[in-house]
Amino acid sequence: SDMLDDNYLSLAEIMRHQGFATASFIQNGNGGPMAGLHQGFSNVFDVGTMGDRAERLYGKRLFEWIEKQSDRNIFIYLHLLDPHGAYDPPKPFDIWYRNAPPGSVPLEKDFRHDPDWVDTPTMEGRRLLYDGEILYNDFHFRRFLEKLGSNQLLNDTLMVMLADHG
Repeated sequence: SDMLDDNYLSLAEIMRHQGFATASFIQNGNGGPMAGLHQGFSNVFDVGTMGDRAERLYGKRLFEWIEKQSDRNIFIYLHLLDPHGAYDPPKPFDIWYRNAPPGSVPLEKDFRHDPDWVDTPTMEGRRLLYDGEILYNDFHFRRFLEKLGSNQLLNDTLMVMLADHG
């Protein structure tokens, strides 16, 4: 329920006032307008338009926005939802799980961690699915870096990365 008070100056506001094009691409509602984290962004793309998977965040909307700003400095806030449960990496990122033995430490099924199709979760299986989620997100992050590179933005870009998962 915490919310950034309008009286605080955000980094996005400072960057916008310095002439940067600013946009946030958010998949987690806790990181957007509900938390006051929209302050300073000229464009806010939230979970309604960004979906909840990495390929949607690192996709056409983000890439088009970057290309439209080719003559300006840019400030982008990306807030991915994954990896969060249920851990259900898409193919082929589930290969570690699919090719692994069933595991020896059984767990009680938990909808917060286990996808519907997992009937008998194990600690090993859950970890492999989680690792698959990380691999999936890393793949799409590489695509983002390639896009920055193809737009001559990678060498003079500062990236700050934070995570509470993965």
